[in-house]
Amino acid sequence: MRVLQSSPNISPVDVKINDQKIISNAEWKSFSGYQTIDAGRKLIGINDASSGNTLFNNSFDFGREQSHTLIVSNRLPNVEPLIVVDDTIAPLTGQVKLRFVHTALNVEPVDIYITAFGADIATATPRFTSFAFKSASTTMQLNAGFYQLRVTRAGTKTVLFDSERRELVSGESYLLVAVELLTIRPEINGVMSVIGIPANAASPRFEWFDRRAQLRFATDKNDFLHPDTAVDLYADNELISRHLPMTLARTVVNLPSGSYRLRAIDPNQLVTLFDLNVQLVSGRKYKLDTSGLSIGSGIFQLVEDQVTTD
Repeated sequence: MRVLQSSPNISPVDVKINDQKIISNAEWKSFSGYQTIDAGRKLIGINDASSGNTLFNNSFDFGREQSHTLIVSNRLPNVEPLIVVDDTIAPLTGQVKLRFVHTALNVEPVDIYITAFGADIATATPRFTSFAFKSASTTMQLNAGFYQLRVTRAGTKTVLFDSERRELVSGESYLLVAVELLTIRPEINGVMSVIGIPANAASPRFEWFDRRAQLRFATDKNDFLHPDTAVDLYADNELISRHLPMTLARTVVNLPSGSYRLRAIDPNQLVTLFDLNVQLVSGRKYKLDTSGLSIGSGIFQLVEDQVTTD
């Protein structure tokens, strides 16, 4: 069994099987590789790693000689595991296998298109239709190659998510998990990202983002920040995201290209951590830093991100 933590509004968690901890301090979007557990009916516990408070406690029947992905999903107070039986049969030569799981509570039922990059979906048929929260698709098989993923409102061509181009490697099987983003303005900075988990443990996990400018909310030198620091982010005086963790490297905000005044306010201390005028270019990646060439002023600076975040 392997574990993905997809719940966006909880503190790090411990996941237990029959009261034995199998993953500790799992943060949002963190992922563990496969661990071996005995088959049979097991008690699953999800606990707040700091307080020990129980967020979920119930049993599940794990089949013999099966592989499972346990996804910590939903929001407080309804945190729950979504357990998927993984397809471990290798795809045909020159092909890949894909399976989708919907864990983004804020995203309505959707249609899913996976096409050649730039293909017009106006007359295309979706691969999956009316795909709802907590749904897991059947496995589909495609020729290996480069693809674009688009998610639309069910029954329409209204695009909610439009991915970058990505190579899906021959012989690999991917579990693609739609994860909710921390946003209160989905029309500005998107509603979801898609985490790709390969069956091959040696292959890297990836995150598919919407094709807009990406701002990574983590600094390389954050010794002066408390680990629990979270901010409210404003773009041109409009609140676009609430309680963004400042010290979690996986916190990414997507913004359309353009000029912005970005401000981050710690709502607990009522302190402005930064106030920057920036120019963002579509398809480029940026991060907050405390060194390097800056755009703006103050201890925080916005620089090109050399770390691949997808």
